[in-house]
Amino acid sequence: MRTLSIVLVWVALVIFLSVRMYFHGLILDQHLGCLQAESYQNPQHQTNHENNSQKPITEKLSAASSSTSADHAEKFDTSPWCPIAHSAANSTCASSAHGKSDMCRPCRRRFLIILATGRSASTTLTWMLDTLPGIRMSGENNNLMGHLYDLHESTLQSLIMVPNPSKGAWYRNEVTESSVACMVQNVVETINPPPQSISPMDTDEQNVILGFKTIRLLNEGRGSLEKASELIEYILKMLPCSRFVVNVRSDTNGQAISQQKGWKSTRNDTNAMNDFRTKLDKDNMILKRIANEVLGPKRAILLDSSQWTKNVTALNKAVEWLGYTSECFFEELLEFNTKGDKGYGHNKKELKPHKSECRYKHSDK
Repeated sequence: MRTLSIVLVWVALVIFLSVRMYFHGLILDQHLGCLQAESYQNPQHQTNHENNSQKPITEKLSAASSSTSADHAEKFDTSPWCPIAHSAANSTCASSAHGKSDMCRPCRRRFLIILATGRSASTTLTWMLDTLPGIRMSGENNNLMGHLYDLHESTLQSLIMVPNPSKGAWYRNEVTESSVACMVQNVVETINPPPQSISPMDTDEQNVILGFKTIRLLNEGRGSLEKASELIEYILKMLPCSRFVVNVRSDTNGQAISQQKGWKSTRNDTNAMNDFRTKLDKDNMILKRIANEVLGPKRAILLDSSQWTKNVTALNKAVEWLGYTSECFFEELLEFNTKGDKGYGHNKKELKPHKSECRYKHSDK
């Protein structure tokens, strides 16, 4: 009886192993079939595999990195959002240091920046643009780019260099401008995160156009065209695929009154109002020159809130310039920070949903 039990156990074990080997072979055949199909569809894949099999592991990794970089280079945004990507004069995205690093590709993320003066309906403009598909705006950031520029000038710029031939107190491996740009972009992304329900690694999230507005570009010693242009040049280096909506308010008298009330100015005399208007006139002039001369029509569009707040259709030229279809045109106006004596209450905070046909024309890029 005991011998029969042992025999039955062995028979069961043999049957189990036979079945297991059968299914393992079946799975292996399917896997090899997939690889063969892939090689058939892409003969270069098979050639590369055969060549790489004869190379040391370091060379294989290097070849893989080069191949990946080439793949990503083809996917750089060549739509009007990123004119630098296909500019013969400045091929940053295509072939310069920005495009060479496979670990860091600052030309993949698009940014939308609103430059404005205080009390020019910039908050209303921000949240209206936020309703466009694929754009996620954020509000003021305390002149973030200005402070990052100061950090770059005082510290980082001296570290972006070819490494010393021998190790010493200041030695480090090469710090590229590309890696610094990615650091800056990470900061911007960190303070404009997606909802917690969306993973930052989500494919759609990587394609989102991130935006913010600032009324502080000309603050902290940058109240001249020269100094402001230096900051703009830095922003273009760190955020290569960025576009700008420059918003001014031609009614500087009404704007000065709004600033005086909203910002709780302790000066209420006529001289104070003149000072407000004088500064606004100067700031508007600088912003206009930044839009027209420093950035140009591909990078920037100039808006006058004195016009589009009275006739919202005037804002639709910006919608079209950004690359959106006519179904995205605005038909009504939001009203942020327009209510009450101080002007910081909200009236209309929501718009009707855009038409289902509303889309970004270059979404396939």
